[in-house]
Parts: sequence; structure tokens; C-alpha cells
Amino acid sequence: MPVSFSEGTEIPSAHIPVPYPLFQKIAALLREHVESRETTEDTAFRLFEGIAPENQKLRDTLRPIIHQWLRVTKWFVKKVHVPHDGNNDVDITEFLSHFELFEFTLGSLVRGFFKTVEGLDEILEDANSRTG
Repeated sequence: MPVSFSEGTEIPSAHIPVPYPLFQKIAALLREHVESRETTEDTAFRLFEGIAPENQKLRDTLRPIIHQWLRVTKWFVKKVHVPHDGNNDVDITEFLSHFELFEFTLGSLVRGFFKTVEGLDEILEDANSRTG
């Protein structure tokens, strides 16, 4: 309800008493709102920790792979998922390159870091045995 003041009228205090139970409900609602905000990085970690629970212990180690995942998925959303307006044509070579990167990154996150490292070790051993 609007309040009008005439000249000489004292302006009321800006402090409005709120019953404590109501204050607690408002505070809980605000806390839930703030806590529910998740970054895209948090969402990606949650996704890959759900798929491979051992990733929960490897957050710092997996962070570069998560960032790669976010970059490659952002590229696909930008190039492929937006309405076609003629300005976002995709070169097939560029598309295939990004798709291979997508597959590699997804595989790295799903297999877990150490399985990926073991696979890299095998590739390096194979390459070294051919050259030496």
C-alpha cells in the first residue's frame, strides 16, 4: 500500500521488524538459492564423477581434461546447436578434428586418469620399440 508524505512529515524508519521464524525461512530460501548455483565446471565434474566414481579423488588431476571437455562442447554448441544463419558453416575437416577431440576427451574422463596414463604408456612403448 503506497504511503504519501506531506511537507513536515517525519519519514519513518527504514527498519521493519520481521518475526524470527519468517527471517529463518527467508534466510534458508536465500541459502538454497546461492548453494544451487553451479558453474559449468562443477556440472562437468559431477557428470564424470557420476559415470566414474573414482574420479572424485582425482579432481585436481582431471581439471585440465574437464577444461578441454568444456571447450570442445562449447565449440559444438556454438557451431552445431545454434540455428543456421549462414554464418556458422562448419568445415568438415574442422568438424572431424573437434569430434575426435570430443571422443578422446570423453574417453579420458570415463576411463579415469590412470587408465588413460596406462594407455599412453603402452603407445609410447610401442612407438619406442619401433624406432629403437
